Formats: sequence, C-alpha cells, structure tokens
Amino acid sequence: MRNLIENNDYKVFIENDKKYIYMSDTGKIYGTDEEIEKVLEDESLFLDVTEKRKKISQKKIEEMTVGSISLLVIQGCNLRCTYCYGEDGQYQDSGIMDKDTALKSIEFFVNQSPLEDINICFFGGEPLMNFSVIREVVNYCHEIEKNGRKKIRFSMTTNGTLINEEIEEFILENKIAVQISLDGDKKTQDKNRFDASRCGTYDRVIENTKSLREKGALGVRATLTPFNMNVKEIYRHLDSLNFNKIIISPAFNLMADEDYDVLAEKYIEWYRDLESELKKGNYQFVRKAKLFKQEIQRIDRALVRTMSCGVGKNLVAVDIHGNVFPCQRFVSMKDYCIGSINEGLHGQRSFLKSVNAMENDKCKECWIRNLCVAGCPFCNAADNGDIHKKNEICCEYEKKVYEELIRIYLRLSEDEKKLLLDVRTM
Repeated sequence: MRNLIENNDYKVFIENDKKYIYMSDTGKIYGTDEEIEKVLEDESLFLDVTEKRKKISQKKIEEMTVGSISLLVIQGCNLRCTYCYGEDGQYQDSGIMDKDTALKSIEFFVNQSPLEDINICFFGGEPLMNFSVIREVVNYCHEIEKNGRKKIRFSMTTNGTLINEEIEEFILENKIAVQISLDGDKKTQDKNRFDASRCGTYDRVIENTKSLREKGALGVRATLTPFNMNVKEIYRHLDSLNFNKIIISPAFNLMADEDYDVLAEKYIEWYRDLESELKKGNYQFVRKAKLFKQEIQRIDRALVRTMSCGVGKNLVAVDIHGNVFPCQRFVSMKDYCIGSINEGLHGQRSFLKSVNAMENDKCKECWIRNLCVAGCPFCNAADNGDIHKKNEICCEYEKKVYEELIRIYLRLSEDEKKLLLDVRTM
C-alpha cells in the first residue's frame, strides 16, 4: 500500500485505527487498502468525474424545475431583529401583496412546473400581517387540487408573535408546515428579536405557540449571533419546548473575523454532543437537528454536486409586485431578478450558469468542493459583491466543520446511520 500524501483530489482520515480516503470530486469514501489502491491508480477516474460534473451542471441548467415557491405576501414586519438581511422585512421596497398578484403567481407556477407536487411557502417580512391573502391562496390551491392539476403543500416562516386561535385552527386544518423564528432562551431571544418599541418577544412567542408545540406541529429556526454562540445549549433549550424540527444557522453578516474560530469550536462541540446522544440511542433527540441530519445524509449519499442548493432552480421567490428572484434572500438585490409572473423566467438560465461551482477556480482547488459547493450565493454577493467569491475566513470555518462531520460519519455504525437517516423522519 502506497504512502498517502494528501492533495486537492482527496483527504485522508484515520478513525478507529482504520484509514479512509474521502474523494473530493465525488464525495465517495473508501475504507479498504484494495479500494484505495484501485481508485488512486485509475487516473481516468478523475477525468471521468470532471466530465460528469459538466454534464450534471448542464442538465441542471436545462431542466430548470421549480418545485417550491416562496411567496412574499408582505414586505414589512412588526419586529426589528438585529440581523435581518431584509431591512426589517422590507427588502428596500415595502408593501403588501394583493390578492390578484398572489393568485396569478400560483397560476403561473402551476403551469410552469412539470412536477406533480409543489410547495408554496408564505414568507415576508411577517406573512401573518397579510393573513387574508394567505387564506385566499390556500383556498385557491384547494380548487386546483380538486381539478387534479397539482398536489400542493404549504409551509410558512413566521416570527410567531401574531399566532392566535383562528390562525392556529387554519394552520392545522390546512396542514401548513410552520417554522417560527426563536433564537434560544429568553435572554438570547430578547437581545436579538424585539419590536419597534424594543420590547423582547420571547414571552409572546412562547405563549402564542404553546398549543401548536404541544401538538408537535411546529418547527423552529434559531439564528446564531456573537451574543450567544453556545449551539449545544440553544439546541437543548429548543428541544425542551417540543419543536418537531430545529434549525440553527449563523448570522454570518454579524460575525467578525475573530468570531469564526469560536463558531467552529461551538458547532463541533454540538455535533459531538449529537453523536454522543446517537450512541446512547436517543435518535428522536438527534433527528430534530435538521441541518445536521442533512449533512450526514449528504456524506452518506455521495452525489456529485455543482450547486450548493436549489436556488433559482428548484426554489424561487416572488415579491409583492410579482417579480421573481432566485430565493427570498435575493429580493433586496434587484439586479438578481430573473423574471416575473407576467413575462416569464427569462433570466433563470443565466443565473444558474453563474452559480455553477464549476465556474469557480478557487473552489476547484478545495477538498470540500463537493460539500460546500462555493457556499451560499446570496452570502457571497452580500459579503463580497460576487456570488462566487466566498469569505476566506468562512472557507476555513467550513473546512473545520466538514472535517468533523466526516469523522462523525465514519464513527457511526451502519445501524446508527440507518436509524438517523430513516426517510420517514425527514
């Protein structure tokens, strides 16, 4: 067996006294001497992968299958959160979506998408400030379903401050998957998320969502800021509140250079805690960690990837005027408009080509290129004015975190992987 010297094409891992190599282009992991020797001797493999990436990339651009639509029913909010990328939910253009625009948006995408199932996500700002239009859209979609044209699922992202008995009944009756924003305990939430009078929102959100949480009908997203980066404790607090799914994501726009080392340390600490709970058999506790589960699944499936997510392809966002953007985060960046419900998606193809990681020379030299895939295009554009140019310090953070995720994956038994990734819990 040759002495393995790491390069940009693979990375060596040693776990449980066993040697593995992770292949940078394919995401595949080889763990026997025979497998490693064979794959390293087959130089044509690397050329084949390059060609495969090109074909996959071209297919993604040509297919352009939209299955999820974020409908910004309002560009405005009743809160003034410290990290809001949408300028208090207004996205440089405040207003409310009217009924005609909302229904025309649905009709446009019902006709546009070749998929049988599509998802409508009510977004804002704070979408419940325009509850009447949400009700109109849901009723319209039910009529479409009766005609057998599509199966339509609903989701909503809300701050939770406006949920009442009427809205709760509507959510349950229409099986709307709701995710609220709650950043952790009372001190953390009230520091980050407050109203125009600077009154904290923790108590209101907890009270308004009590019944939905008791029914296991509510997910949550916590935004991590330098004020509190103790991911492990935030997760445990949110789990104690009976949310069915938990997402914890950093507010990179608030992170100073010196924060990234702490951020990586805290995420690794949390991942190891989740691993420990897996080893104890606490699968339900760990399954709630949606992004952790997705990353482990990504490593397990080892698919060749050319885009970091479905931005502009599987997912688009419609603003209050009916303009279409690659995702809700881009709505404030008018240069990234890819079309409208009146004129079609004329800019979608060029956007997809521009976010293809194959176009990024720097990423081609990075060992996590098939996992990170150049990162979030919006974050890149917001940080550097370039959807391809990722913050160098953020790159180092990603490498540390992904290395730990791969090590955790290698330490899991096959039964543990199966139970964690059971599709019935996705």
